[in-house]
Amino acid sequence: MFKKIAIFLVAVGLFGLGIVTNNYLIQADKANQAATASKKTAIATRKLEQALLDEFYSLNSKLGIGLSYLQYGQELTQLKSSLDKFEREQGNSIVISNLKASMTAYIDALSLWKACIENCTASKQILLGSTLNNSQEVKDRRKLIDLYGIKTQIDIEYEMRSADQSEVLTTIWAKARTEIDIAQNLINNQTN
Repeated sequence: MFKKIAIFLVAVGLFGLGIVTNNYLIQADKANQAATASKKTAIATRKLEQALLDEFYSLNSKLGIGLSYLQYGQELTQLKSSLDKFEREQGNSIVISNLKASMTAYIDALSLWKACIENCTASKQILLGSTLNNSQEVKDRRKLIDLYGIKTQIDIEYEMRSADQSEVLTTIWAKARTEIDIAQNLINNQTN
């Protein structure tokens, strides 16, 4: 009888061990599935980030060839729309702050380009006003010029500060490109 009880206890123990082992395997499988799903989500997110980043690089390439003010505005509108859509769908991405900073620089360049179209000198100097001309528009122009560290000079003909349009746009676009490159490095580091 003692032998039967011992066999019964061993059988119950093995059965219990089987249940525990089976539960452990089920939990391990669920954890593995969750990790795989998380990895797939991360890969999909990286692909979406890279696709958006490629749009930023595309604008940068087009700037190297040359765009008119109108073409630049259209390209920027499309890029801003893509950035907004990405942010709505992806939320907090590792690259979003850099791409937003790049977009801000691109928009600032558009604003100063517009100012030049409206108020540039014949030599393409963006007029930044004088102590006599302190409108909010002029103050905003000065603020952007100072923000990007663009050197200014005194335009003797107009007796006010000015900045070279080409230097202004090139400097701001370089800042935008720097933010794009930082975003690319973040993606590359996540992938590796």
